[in-house]
Amino acid sequence: MYKKKNSKRYLSLFLSCIMVLPTLLFCLMSAGAYDNNTFTVDGLKYRIISIGDSNTLGDSNTVGESNTVGESNTIGESATIGKSNTLGKSETIGSSALLNGENTVELIGGITVGEELIVPEKVVYNGIEFTVVGIGKRAFANNRSINTVIISASVQYIDSSAFSECSSLKTVTFEKGSQLKKIAAGCFYNAAITSIEIPSTVREIEDFTFENCVSLETVIFEKESQINRIGYHSFYNTAIETI
Repeated sequence: MYKKKNSKRYLSLFLSCIMVLPTLLFCLMSAGAYDNNTFTVDGLKYRIISIGDSNTLGDSNTVGESNTVGESNTIGESATIGKSNTLGKSETIGSSALLNGENTVELIGGITVGEELIVPEKVVYNGIEFTVVGIGKRAFANNRSINTVIISASVQYIDSSAFSECSSLKTVTFEKGSQLKKIAAGCFYNAAITSIEIPSTVREIEDFTFENCVSLETVIFEKESQINRIGYHSFYNTAIETI
């Protein structure tokens, strides 16, 4: 009798955990889930590149509540604070991060992405503001829903195959004052883009970048373009007649 009661109790506890798990996962995703050096905000996933002037956050580093500099908070064992540093009440730092300097991330994908993708200039997670400086490898590859991408001026690179095989992607717009320097290999391979204006800051378009974009008719390079390399088959099998 005792064993049966215990079995029922454990079964009830197990079922309760299963029911609560989806809610917990949803809350993590909507609020901004954090996993090592990646996190999700508003359905888009980011990877931390750096925190501070020259500090890179590795897999074993975390930015969390226990590393908050405030009136009654603590600082991790490996953090060193010199005499000349002033600590604000609401600043949060990792175990090896400096208090001053730029915090940067790259966009590496999305959990929920509709027809329009806006790559923001800034994103805030856990009270820290990050600048979005790149779009990662295969971040949105094979996405069938995106038809418009608007890329903020802060983005400096789009990595290889980031939007490859995006069969619905017709429009890519770079915000005024773009700092983009490189469009990597196969970035827009086999997309449905019809025209694109390349920012003047772009220095390199790598191999196969726009290959098989059969609807691409117009490519405009901004005035005072700094382009110095257009890779192999970058515009192969497109509808372009002249550039």
